[in-house]
Amino acid sequence: MSITNIKSLAEYHRIIDESTTLVIVRIFAHWCGACRRSSDAFEKLVKRWIGRVDFYQLNADDARPSDLATIPAHIFARKGKRVGTVCSSDIADLELYVRFNVDG
Repeated sequence: MSITNIKSLAEYHRIIDESTTLVIVRIFAHWCGACRRSSDAFEKLVKRWIGRVDFYQLNADDARPSDLATIPAHIFARKGKRVGTVCSSDIADLELYVRFNVDG
């Protein structure tokens, strides 16, 4: 499985700004129960879309975007811009957002 860990807000912003393909950044915390539950859905998404989507994760205890109100959150970016945020651990919600944005 190929998920790259992000360690800082600067790195997070660089990844978003330089994205050419669809990028998904999972923002989580180890102490967050909903975040632990969402990791299974994220891993399923990675298995299905590896090669077409770039996957990252950012521990909210290391750094957290100031405009993010809740975790877990999945930030979607493409061509240097955020295209959406999904605050759900439901694989169907995440899959729908990927399908809508992967080739757009």
